[in-house]
Amino acid sequence: MAISRTGGNHAGAGTLVASTTCGMRRYKIIKLGRAAAVVLPLSMLRRLGRSVGDPVCIREFGGGIELSRGPFSRELQSGRRAMKRYANALRMLAE
Repeated sequence: MAISRTGGNHAGAGTLVASTTCGMRRYKIIKLGRAAAVVLPLSMLRRLGRSVGDPVCIREFGGGIELSRGPFSRELQSGRRAMKRYANALRMLAE
């Protein structure tokens, strides 16, 4: 997903335009304590395979940002699957 800024400032004003395969959507930047946040619909998180609390990487480019799972997300997922699948064997080896 690519997100472009369409005005405002870093303190919380402005609008982000999210570019998805389904088209463009607008999201407002909101103030959250001493930071700013963009609220994404849960349905979008589900489609992206993400959930609340998951880490994301943010890359700035041109006039926008790109959110991604990070450079090692596939490797971490593979490792987690292997640990789950072989939990008993790993537990025995640790003893």
